[in-house]
Amino acid sequence: AKKREENEPVKVAILEALGDEPKPASEVGVEVEISTSKASAMLRQLVEEGRAAVTDIKGKKGKVKGYTVV
Repeated sequence: AKKREENEPVKVAILEALGDEPKPASEVGVEVEISTSKASAMLRQLVEEGRAAVTDIKGKKGKVKGYTVV
């Protein structure tokens, strides 16, 4: 639980970076200045919490997960 509290400011920054158009974790990571793996983990938590939505989008290498604000 303590870790989740520490991550809350990062999650808020991620939610601010997300918009109406789905963005992949790699793009979110660049915008929030965190690694893609950290962005991916935070985005998964936001989806679990009902604060973000995930959808398949076309990426450079085929389908990737795109995230939007709920």
